[in-house]
Amino acid sequence: MKKVLAIALIVCMVNFILFGISQCTEYLSTGSLNHHSSSMVYEVREMCIFDQQVTEGKKDWKINDEFPNIHLNTSGIKVIVDQWDGDQIAVAADASSGKVHVSAYYDGNNSNDLTITAARPDISFEDVSQFGVVNWLEDIFGNNGAVVTIKFPKNIYENLEIKHGSGELFVSDFYARNNKVSVGSGTFAFGENTDFKSDVFELSLTSGKVSVDNLNSAYVNLKETSGKLYCSFAENAQKARNFSLELNSGTAAVKNVSAADCELDIGSGKIFGDIKADNLTVKQGSGSSEIALAELTANADIDVGSGKVNLYLPESGGEVFPSISSGSVKIEAYNVKANLSSQDSDSSYVVGSEDTVISVGLDSGTVGIYEYENRPDFPEDFDELSDLRKSVSVDLVDTGSDYEPAPDIASGIIQSTQITTIPDSEVTSVSVESSAPVEVSEVPTVSGDYSEVSSR
Repeated sequence: MKKVLAIALIVCMVNFILFGISQCTEYLSTGSLNHHSSSMVYEVREMCIFDQQVTEGKKDWKINDEFPNIHLNTSGIKVIVDQWDGDQIAVAADASSGKVHVSAYYDGNNSNDLTITAARPDISFEDVSQFGVVNWLEDIFGNNGAVVTIKFPKNIYENLEIKHGSGELFVSDFYARNNKVSVGSGTFAFGENTDFKSDVFELSLTSGKVSVDNLNSAYVNLKETSGKLYCSFAENAQKARNFSLELNSGTAAVKNVSAADCELDIGSGKIFGDIKADNLTVKQGSGSSEIALAELTANADIDVGSGKVNLYLPESGGEVFPSISSGSVKIEAYNVKANLSSQDSDSSYVVGSEDTVISVGLDSGTVGIYEYENRPDFPEDFDELSDLRKSVSVDLVDTGSDYEPAPDIASGIIQSTQITTIPDSEVTSVSVESSAPVEVSEVPTVSGDYSEVSSR
């Protein structure tokens, strides 16, 4: 009898544990707990607009509602994103050369967030924490030949978040105040229109190839684990408040950067820079840097471990204060020539003028200080990256009979998803300090009025 009771007790305990696990699994996988015996009910957050695998031919979708926050998940194919004069979000897939999974979901709680996924069918973006670590390894073979075009209305969006694994992603003239991009092993090209200044642009690169051009943003934060990165500011870009680049390994080239504060943190990688800055901070590990300063109006702080930094100063120059443990500092600029070692740590050298303070801390590496006019050319292998975004227009998939490429933003009116309507004559006034003349309007609720264009 005791054995029977013991077995029954064990069975009850096991069933109770399994029930608890099933409920947790149901909630984690669906966001909902709707069992008849439970008084707790959680609404499903994600509402499906469309979710389809395209195995051949072409397929179009149209989304009629507006969303201020856009999330893009792409991998394993070629995706082209830009804005157009239409009042719908138009998505078109061409699976003639490979299968593709395309979906669109919106946030069922507040209707402000739209997530569009375009990827090879075998790729999952569900585990965001593993993105760039696991998911992009699963699609190591890159682009399968499928092409997806996504056209957004010519609006100013609040947030653009991109998660890109492998394959190719090209984003042109997208207007979002806050931009956050994660790139795994693929190719990514991004360009802003020079008439619009975003608040934030953040990019994290694991091992791919990235080109960011025509950038005009108040805060720019770039992080590169390895790979190759090219970033250039627009010729008429307003001065950024802060520009930071953290380079672990790989190579990076930054051009036309103009910032109040510029921070470069280099591990074992290599950087080429052409920069205008009020304040410059360089932390160099074992890598190397070629940093040309078209302007330096306040201070520069150069801290080098075992690496190498060559600094090309403007004619205004500055006063150099070396602090050398071992290694050497070489100065050949504006009639000053000197080779400094640890015994020169208490000295200072005026190169050009005394208006700018240039502090050099050196453990065992080398620092060279030269004239800006003697700066080296950017490596030729970055030429391809600088023109990367402009080379893909021929690959656009037709998004319907009413499709027309959008003209430059300054030629018309920027319509509003949530906040801003800007006449073209005042486009250039968009900035962090003043978000341009604004007309506040309500965010439209998601009505479920979506149309799907039949396969062609």
